[in-house]
Amino acid sequence: MPTLSTLAMQTRKAGLRLLTSIVGMLHSLLTIHTFRTSKGTGNDNVASETEYLEGITAQRALDVIQKFLDDNPLAITGDGDAISSGAIMLATAVKLSQQSRKLPTSFKLPIKVKPFSIPRRGGSHTDIFLNRYRGNKVAVKRVRTYTSDWGLSPEEKEAVRHDIFVACLQWRQLRHQNILPLHGIIGLAGAAYVIPWRERGNIRYYINNASPEPDTSQRMKWMSDIANGLLFLHKNHRFHGNLRSEKILISDDGVAQLTDLEMSSFTKYWSEHRIQGKYLGIRWMAPEVLKGANRSPSSDVFSFGLVCIEIFTGNVPFPQVICTEACRQMMNGERPDRPETMPDECWHLVKQCLDVRSLSQTYHGYVRSPINASVSIESGEVGSLG
Repeated sequence: MPTLSTLAMQTRKAGLRLLTSIVGMLHSLLTIHTFRTSKGTGNDNVASETEYLEGITAQRALDVIQKFLDDNPLAITGDGDAISSGAIMLATAVKLSQQSRKLPTSFKLPIKVKPFSIPRRGGSHTDIFLNRYRGNKVAVKRVRTYTSDWGLSPEEKEAVRHDIFVACLQWRQLRHQNILPLHGIIGLAGAAYVIPWRERGNIRYYINNASPEPDTSQRMKWMSDIANGLLFLHKNHRFHGNLRSEKILISDDGVAQLTDLEMSSFTKYWSEHRIQGKYLGIRWMAPEVLKGANRSPSSDVFSFGLVCIEIFTGNVPFPQVICTEACRQMMNGERPDRPETMPDECWHLVKQCLDVRSLSQTYHGYVRSPINASVSIESGEVGSLG
């Protein structure tokens, strides 16, 4: 006679298969609509699939998918059925959100920012407010570029806003110790999202202000943390696209975590209306991206190499020159000098990141830190060398 645990497992698998089937049907429906929209129906009296999905059906579907992903945090990266089911569900949620302009109900948080509040911190294009959510400190990060008057039409502003929220929707599903969690969004003017508050700030700020100063072992550990986070993204067919020290925060227990994931998808709006290095992080961009190519896992690896130099210098790449001159030097094949305190093995890794730029070739199968942590590139596993 089956045990209760066996029955529960069978019930869960049956529910997963049913939900996957439903999601598959939705995904097919959205694909059909996309094709029909691109071709045109030629009949204004025929209601499109999107018009049907824009109602309560779309909202319910998004809520069901998000509930499953919240209850099964490893669904995106699990084994067997879970990996395909989670990937299909997330892809469907993204497409459904894009076409219906809706978001999961649980994604919108009941957090208020008082009018005329003064930001506690700020980035090149964001204001960061300290708030609380479920008893914990959180950062409410508002994208300032959206509220700036760059001559965008109301439709373009709404497109930027929803692009940011869709990016957040994808980011929220990525669970890893070196990825900063995303709680959700709030209805602040423009676009604002909620993440855990990190008192220590970004990695460069912490390096320059910590007492005592981080030693070589700690800096190498942070390199390993960042590599782990990037490998997790790349293994799951994603990339950061805007990696630099401001996008790496230090947790209370000293772990480096990547933040602002999936945000490179809407930088076209910024670059079209304000071409300035401080807004686009161009000092960390790979030469091919500076020349107009799309960002990729390979460009992530290049940026990672520059971040490693930053970790040992506490300064930006080519600090002695302005952004445009730094870009010119980078495109001409020049690279930052080796930091005086960087060990040989780290410098060897950095040189390969800036030249080879293939994860499997760059790391030769492993990235090792002084605490015997390792990352296997071929298998994507994180383990210990013991």
